[in-house]
Amino acid sequence: MKPSIAILAGLLAAATACGGGTAENSSNAARSGDLGTGVNTVDRPYAKPAADVWDASVSAAKSYDLKIESDRHDRMGGELIARRAAGERVSIRVRSVDDRSSTVSIRVEPGDRNLANLLHDRIGEKLGGQAKTGLFGGSSAEGTYTAALPRCVAAAEGALKAGDFELTKREVTESSAVLEGRRTDTVPAAIRISKDGDSRKAVFVVGSGKNAGNQAAADRLKADFERAVASAQGN
Repeated sequence: MKPSIAILAGLLAAATACGGGTAENSSNAARSGDLGTGVNTVDRPYAKPAADVWDASVSAAKSYDLKIESDRHDRMGGELIARRAAGERVSIRVRSVDDRSSTVSIRVEPGDRNLANLLHDRIGEKLGGQAKTGLFGGSSAEGTYTAALPRCVAAAEGALKAGDFELTKREVTESSAVLEGRRTDTVPAAIRISKDGDSRKAVFVVGSGKNAGNQAAADRLKADFERAVASAQGN
């Protein structure tokens, strides 16, 4: 009996060691790429039926030259699986909330939130510019500045970063600029800079509706922008 007990104890110890190693490896994998944890999944609501949002999602994926591997959906939503040229997996899930609204969850392995946000922006454009026009109803602040456009653009990037907005769009011309960002809670923000005589006019917009929280965030964007412009002028 003693040898049997010894053998059993050895097997249990080996199993425990293997289990511990597996848990540690899983934890390391999750930290390195979010594998299945959802940390890098980007969710956004859309004021459109699931069928319309699904069509826009497929079109958005194709516009970025993603290779579609599977397409499973019905009128309540579905899941689209695609691959980038380098092989990274892209998952787009559409879920109906009611007859007039839906939610979309996008995850790009191994945690590419930037592309996920770009896909969301493209979906909004396909749905009639929702991603752009939604900001027009947000809370706003504005100001006029004598700084040159490049300095204003740099200050806008710094203000978005300070407000925890991930930059999703940056368009700069000879006389104007538009920078947009989005927080992890999906709240959007935009800073639009245009020529105003010999000065620059900057408009700071946060959210898709007017409320105290969005107004406070817009005022903070403006304050951070002005601090960055003043700092650059002082150097």
